[in-house]
Amino acid sequence: MRFLSVDLCPIFEQTGAMNQYDPDRDIDPDHPLEAVIDRLDELTHQDEVTLADLIGAFGARAFLPLIIVLGLFVFSPLSGIPILPSFCGLMIAALAGQMLLSGSRVRMPGFLARRGVSGERLHRAIEQTRRVARWVDRLTRRRMLALTVRPLRKLWQGVIMVSGLTMPFLELVPFSSSILAAGVLCMCLALLSRDGLFVVIGLVITGIGFLIPLGAVSVLSSVLG
Repeated sequence: MRFLSVDLCPIFEQTGAMNQYDPDRDIDPDHPLEAVIDRLDELTHQDEVTLADLIGAFGARAFLPLIIVLGLFVFSPLSGIPILPSFCGLMIAALAGQMLLSGSRVRMPGFLARRGVSGERLHRAIEQTRRVARWVDRLTRRRMLALTVRPLRKLWQGVIMVSGLTMPFLELVPFSSSILAAGVLCMCLALLSRDGLFVVIGLVITGIGFLIPLGAVSVLSSVLG
């Protein structure tokens, strides 16, 4: 199976993404969510925005920004597209798994990297999240740093991976995947901006996301019983 990376990237050669975007640009740690959204919006002039385009825009080492983008897809109105939350969840799990194993570059099978979403639809979803992103960025700052460095940093990467793996199973329960995506976004923002408080917030939201389907199953069991 052929994998996508910066070193082996025929898809970028076809789309021109590697020439248009600098893969080594850093995300502003003071405004991480707005920075990710702004860079993502640069891609929406295209008819379709693929995973390959995202890797070209953010760089092959930008695991956290890429997970934030995928989390935004699930958190935004785009989550209404059938199968999209499941696809994004599995991609989040794959990226977090590579992070957890200290991977140096993002690697994705080519057939997955060619999957995409309408640029126009993505732009509309981005515009609906800008105000929230601006508000969240104003709240982030460096604090509780011990929660954002190793060894705990690896633990949160594992939580992000498990959350991604769980999203496909929650797609049938309304809002469950979006709640998990919100938890993933908080933890990624925490690791980017070194804000330990957002780790705690992310863990609380993730816990709620896991409890909702369990509660739904419990209610269904009692009704059927």
